[in-house]
Amino acid sequence: MKHMTKHYVLVAIAISMFLGLVQTNVQAQTQVKGLNVTEVVYGNKGAIPGATFRQVGAKAWKRFASNGQSDLVCTETGRDEWSVYLRCKKGNDRASSVTLNLHTKKVTLKIGSFAMDYPIVKSANTPVAKAAATTNVATSGTLEQQCFNAVQGKVAYDRAGNKRWGAGNVQKLCKATKNPAATIACFKQEVQAHNSWSRGVNACKVDPTVARATVANSSNTAVKTVTRSTTTPRPSPLSPNEMSRVMNWISVKASAARLPFCWRKSKGRGVGKIPLCPAGYVKEGLICFTPCKANEKGADGYCYRNCPAGFRNDGLYCGKPAAYGRGGGYIWRIGDRVGSLNGARARCQAKNPQGCEKYGAIIYPKCKAGFKNAGSNVCSPICPSGYSDIGVSCKKPVAKRRVAYANRCPAGMTKDPTGDLCYPSCGSGDTPGYQKKFSGGGPRDNYKGVGPVCWQQCPRQQNVDCGAGCATTKGACAKAVFNMTSAPIIAALKIAGLVATAGASTGLTTSVAGGKLASKLPRLRPLFVLADKIQRHAKTYEDVIKAGTASKTLIL
Repeated sequence: MKHMTKHYVLVAIAISMFLGLVQTNVQAQTQVKGLNVTEVVYGNKGAIPGATFRQVGAKAWKRFASNGQSDLVCTETGRDEWSVYLRCKKGNDRASSVTLNLHTKKVTLKIGSFAMDYPIVKSANTPVAKAAATTNVATSGTLEQQCFNAVQGKVAYDRAGNKRWGAGNVQKLCKATKNPAATIACFKQEVQAHNSWSRGVNACKVDPTVARATVANSSNTAVKTVTRSTTTPRPSPLSPNEMSRVMNWISVKASAARLPFCWRKSKGRGVGKIPLCPAGYVKEGLICFTPCKANEKGADGYCYRNCPAGFRNDGLYCGKPAAYGRGGGYIWRIGDRVGSLNGARARCQAKNPQGCEKYGAIIYPKCKAGFKNAGSNVCSPICPSGYSDIGVSCKKPVAKRRVAYANRCPAGMTKDPTGDLCYPSCGSGDTPGYQKKFSGGGPRDNYKGVGPVCWQQCPRQQNVDCGAGCATTKGACAKAVFNMTSAPIIAALKIAGLVATAGASTGLTTSVAGGKLASKLPRLRPLFVLADKIQRHAKTYEDVIKAGTASKTLIL
């Protein structure tokens, strides 16, 4: 009975705390988070323009381009404290998954293995109209429809000129209107006077003429207060959705109070593999390079041209084939015309069809194809185009290669953030993308990989990361760790202290090994005292936590 009373007191405290928060939020705007967001605007990324994801019904979302046209139809698959998860399609195109993460301020669009992030520039939690109300306004041919068509995308709801309304807000303004033009004129005056769309809707949605008189006499606060209090019914403090969240919050707090610490589940995921090179690169050792051409060979970040046929490969150089001599040449002799080598040239050409050339005062046969003269009577091989001739060798042409690091994992594997290996994904329960923290990761069956082990995400009841466990608060985590580490120390010290005191009290000191134990008593007794001190500190630490919990300065 005592435990039941404690539970009911906890529930009552939880409800009163939450209702206090709700009452405060009636006057202040609710913080936009994953559980209540209805609109997310993301910006451009390079040449790709930004757009807006907007909730249009229960579990129904659409993406609107900058021109106001919808290009994606989405279904909400889940939410947590900071994120909304969508499944979107465009006609018959392949479905894509979208994550709206308000914690990292990013929108992630993922199609298959391709993903791209966009920066969130604005988010809102404007209430979404019920489907029935939307249908009534969108399909009826009444004055309400005329008002709706004249407002949406045409009338600014603030001084900044924003005209993309939430459908539910247009319905509130136009509901039961008898004069659409008067209602719209009233709203424009209210926005110019106060720059508050909600104030304008409440003032103009029932009696536009009264509202205009109110604006004209803005100094008459009493008239404004009476007019709005009689025309606008006070909304219920809690919607069904909010009531469901209250009960869920109470359940989480009650469970956390009963179990402030729990161990994570874990499972192995095999041996890691070295990542693959990016597309267009080849692996040499642990580094990736751009590939060399067919007539090249790579080494140390460079591509070296292969040696031509007949040349010797000397690493960075190509050794030339052997040179050859072209004889002593043809000289002037008696009978030749004085001062002319024409006779010598004729004799040379008669024996050398490749032709002859003059070198100094002597005629020599020309070198064979692929050779050139080196001096007067020696023919040396010619280096191919692009090679540098250094005499006995040709220096190879060199091209520098681009370098990259292996960062692409094989299919079905993900890169471990704590190292350089790829591991299989953690399997059932994985959430889309890499989660940067253990706590608040979503449903309790989600896992996050760290090295070869998959660790369970902390559930909402115990959402504080505590190493291999989860706790409700940092204090509960510290207490659990302290208890686990101090317990074996205290036990060991107690055993040593008991041995020492037992020996002293039973007279064993005079009979065991000639009094050896007695000689150690001065050193053993301080151990017993130390054990008592650790126990007292542990008790004091526990009392501080309990006192903080009772005074609500520390909530477990």
